[in-house]
Amino acid sequence: MKEEFTEKGSEKQKALIGDFIIRFESLNDWIRFILPNIIFKKQITELELKNIETLMTDLGAEQLRTKFDSLIFDNFSSFPELSKTNNKLSNKVSELTSIRNSIAHGTYRLGWKDFKAELSDDTFSLRHSKSTKRGYKKRSKIISTKDLIELNELLEKLAFCYKLIHIIIRNLSNHNRIDLAEKNLHALVKKIDEIDKINLKHLDVLN
Repeated sequence: MKEEFTEKGSEKQKALIGDFIIRFESLNDWIRFILPNIIFKKQITELELKNIETLMTDLGAEQLRTKFDSLIFDNFSSFPELSKTNNKLSNKVSELTSIRNSIAHGTYRLGWKDFKAELSDDTFSLRHSKSTKRGYKKRSKIISTKDLIELNELLEKLAFCYKLIHIIIRNLSNHNRIDLAEKNLHALVKKIDEIDKINLKHLDVLN
């Protein structure tokens, strides 16, 4: 039976693509939210917060995360497991950046099931065309909406990991509760270990 590409399918694909971009940016927002809590151990003033936000302006995802990792290492040397675990998380997130760039800067053929004009609600083409000295390269991939859904769910798990890091930092900096920090660190390690290697799978490629 021949599959169809419906308006509902088109809207779903657009929503999934937009959802990915928003969820990826939410990871950066978590880092921006946590940073002042690392630098300032006491109640932060409005001016101090404004100064931090000024310094973070225009930082890309990689730069922001690298600075975050560095601050975690320097400020919590007495609790080294936090830096070690954060680095594991950071390595996971770094795998996402190229995927984010591909999705954000690519062009789409929604509903494409293959490169033979067949259509489906469950697949689309993501293209990064390029002119080279050896001619025009289409560089297209067929992506399953199922894989994009799984990637969005993964982003939600990563955001929860940063939430746990924020809680651990508050346990250590504001309340001096090593016991709670260790408990939440255990939960963080478990959550990170549940996350497999991150990649955006493809069903077919046309170069």
